[in-house]
Amino acid sequence: MKRTLLSAIIAIFACSVQAQVLADGQEIRYSLSLGPVKAGQARLTTTATRWNGGPAYQVELLAMTGKAASRIFAMNDTLRSIVLPDLTPKFFWKHSQEADYESVESVSFEGSSVKLEKFRKGELRTSTVQSSEPVYDMVSLVMVARSLDFSKLKQGQRFKFKVADGLSVLDEYLEYQGRDRLKVAGKQEECLKFALIEPKTEKGRLKETELMVIYIRPDAGHLPVGIDFNLKFGTAKARIQ
Repeated sequence: MKRTLLSAIIAIFACSVQAQVLADGQEIRYSLSLGPVKAGQARLTTTATRWNGGPAYQVELLAMTGKAASRIFAMNDTLRSIVLPDLTPKFFWKHSQEADYESVESVSFEGSSVKLEKFRKGELRTSTVQSSEPVYDMVSLVMVARSLDFSKLKQGQRFKFKVADGLSVLDEYLEYQGRDRLKVAGKQEECLKFALIEPKTEKGRLKETELMVIYIRPDAGHLPVGIDFNLKFGTAKARIQ
């Protein structure tokens, strides 16, 4: 797959911190809430693996409601991404179970062809999109946000990405929204805030939706201390334990 200028810039930004960002065996545990209600647990794990004979990493995000919360709203989501050491995405798999909605999605690459699959209600649907640029997903973009050189960022700065969304590939933005304070483990922490934004034109007007918000601790490990997801049925918030 051809590398874009943006991919090269990200690789340069990442080189000084990648030992922390892509660390074999790293596991980050979170408490999960749905709105104001504590609902369950989440974890983000990174594991060294191989892809086409070369080194790669599997990054997995698991979010699950506990028994009590599941009686009201059950959620069991697994997002799994395989990326190369320079963060180029190579494969994505997602199992989403939110209330009575359930689907399995995958994204794979062969040259410039991007194959997308979605299985729901016993039906498998596929599509193929041509893209000379890497196609990212929510998990790989968390790692991209962690890899950026924070000293070079300006509030409002945007990075444009191709992002897999069901059976489509969309243009979305990762926007740096400056420093913010987040309550983590009972205390306020200063974090860097990033938002994944999806632009759409509806009735001739541009509408932008925040799909995910990432809060990153400005330390050597660039740990994501909070991740907010806009779901089909509300917002799930993960906070580091």
